[in-house]
Amino acid sequence: MTLRRITFPDLNVGSMFWLFCLLSCFPGASMCQGQRTPEAARAQARSQANEKQGKTAANNEIEMLLNDNFNFAFGPPVRLPAAKLYIEHNGTAEDTGVHGLFDGVDWRLLRVHDPRGHVILEVQPKRQLGRQSISGIFFESAEPPNADVPIEEILRRFPEGRYAVSGRTADGKQLTGSAKFTHDIPEVPVITFPADESAVPATDLTVTWNHVTQTLFGDPLNRTGYEVILTKDVPDDPNGFSRPALSIHVPPSVTSLTVPNEFLEPNSRYEIEIIVLEFSGNQTIASIFFQTGN
Repeated sequence: MTLRRITFPDLNVGSMFWLFCLLSCFPGASMCQGQRTPEAARAQARSQANEKQGKTAANNEIEMLLNDNFNFAFGPPVRLPAAKLYIEHNGTAEDTGVHGLFDGVDWRLLRVHDPRGHVILEVQPKRQLGRQSISGIFFESAEPPNADVPIEEILRRFPEGRYAVSGRTADGKQLTGSAKFTHDIPEVPVITFPADESAVPATDLTVTWNHVTQTLFGDPLNRTGYEVILTKDVPDDPNGFSRPALSIHVPPSVTSLTVPNEFLEPNSRYEIEIIVLEFSGNQTIASIFFQTGN
């Protein structure tokens, strides 16, 4: 079908718009839906895909905002009692990671935001665990060797500051809180007795170490204590936590600990870990192995 040229001397802008719409739907027009050029079809497909992707992202963002701001039960926000984010550096293994603990209130949604406001952790239990809710969670990040990922890179990824907590409690109230995160990593403690891979009696063992007074970067350290861990060097229990282990926290002024005779067994291999603890929660580990005699 051939279209005749139509002219309207008095055609205004509104009339031209409606005429364009009419022609675009006309069965014989080249701009008709059924006779689009390949270029036009591809352009429209790209446009629809971009629009769909944009709508999906927007819908997700809107859902998050609705969940955070408009779907809470009545009542004041509930502050999470325990919110901790800290660095663990192993001076013996020479690796570093970030640990987190969020505990003390039953919740069904928990988010952690970095100081710039970006969500870096989101936990939302599903189905029966969602109905049961969660009261606490602890995590350890990967701890890559410092030779592969230097400590400076870990600190760049996780800047100092307040890491805010948001979410929803089990009864629908707004969950709030924050964890203070610093770069004050303690220097590596030195275990002075027993020596690494030495043999010692199975009774009357006293472990000793040197005080740690500064950070890895030479700044004064606000030391809050030490933790001493002794673990028998045997395979883990595949069904539980029955591997012999002893963990004791001591005050920051203490540099020795006598091991109970009931714990050590003759002719056994053990690992000792001395952990120095800093005010913000950061900690540094040193470890050695020893063997007991008859």
